[in-house]
Amino acid sequence: MSVNLKLAVIIVLFVNTDAQRKAESKILKFENSVKEDGYDFNYKTSDGISRRENGFFSDKERGILNVAGMYSYKLPNGIPVTVTFLANENGYRPIVSIGRKHPEKTSFISSSAIASLTGGGLGK
Repeated sequence: MSVNLKLAVIIVLFVNTDAQRKAESKILKFENSVKEDGYDFNYKTSDGISRRENGFFSDKERGILNVAGMYSYKLPNGIPVTVTFLANENGYRPIVSIGRKHPEKTSFISSSAIASLTGGGLGK
């Protein structure tokens, strides 16, 4: 058997194992809140995937949406990956952490507090 064929067999076995693991995954938590000025959602699955996100309009007339969030998952070899991000009119800015067992906790500021900091007024 050639080296390329052996490699192809290993890749197929790996992909099938990973696909089966994901197919058996269950949603453990799901929360979603859509408001006039934005949204909040988060979820967590049994295979270790999680995501939290908060979005709000800083300028609704111009359609400028600010989004802050994080998502995490494990690589097939078990190494954790966490991505914390901010996205707005200035682009998408992720911070990626690979390999930390306990990533730094991220504290999310409520959309009304962020709005007040950007001139939108508290509670809007």
